[in-house]
Amino acid sequence: MWNIIAWAYIILALLSALYLLKQVIKYPQRMKIMNAVWVLTALWASVLAIWAYLRFGQTNSSKEGSGNGMKMNMGSMEGMNMNSDRPLWEKTILSSLHCGAGCTLADLIGESFGYLFLRNISGWSVGWQWGLDYLLALLIGVGFQYAAIHKMTKLSAAATAFKALKIDFLSLTAWQLGMYCFMYVVFFISPGVILTANQIIFWAVMQLAMLTGFVFAYPVNLILIRSGYKPSM
Repeated sequence: MWNIIAWAYIILALLSALYLLKQVIKYPQRMKIMNAVWVLTALWASVLAIWAYLRFGQTNSSKEGSGNGMKMNMGSMEGMNMNSDRPLWEKTILSSLHCGAGCTLADLIGESFGYLFLRNISGWSVGWQWGLDYLLALLIGVGFQYAAIHKMTKLSAAATAFKALKIDFLSLTAWQLGMYCFMYVVFFISPGVILTANQIIFWAVMQLAMLTGFVFAYPVNLILIRSGYKPSM
């Protein structure tokens, strides 16, 4: 039964990702990295990602038509600032999803790599696996943040990367911490539960862990945006 539910949830998430992929191809986001963010978000948020996209993720270009949208400077600072009148909760959700997209990609890569190549190494454990996931989340998350801000600053590539790390370190850490708390409950408190990356239910549980990560990261992003430490989306 649980496998059927897991398959249903994952198929729905994949269909949601395909829908959003179609949307961002037809109506590209002004901040280019958000094209990837929406698709990656759908992999764990499923139809909730579609709701968020339709509610406040569509750019003016998607409302006016792809022809007009393509005339915009998709990666410019203007693309960042034109939605400055958004409600704070929308800005915080977008910043959290941007942060979470890097974590999503990192966990997909990390868990798959760990299962395929590292699980039989002596001493390899869940703790080491989570450490790998966290390191990848930092690297990919910083890359996503770098892509969002590099055209807005005159800093060198290295300085921009360091700035991206400072901006996203706390929110990325909060996201991964939320995931680990959820997975800890599943793996170590639920009796008899043994899940590995070759099981479909493992990835369904990971999707729920991502949702928990979002819950943990949201207040952190809210504080960072309110304080002016982190630019809003």
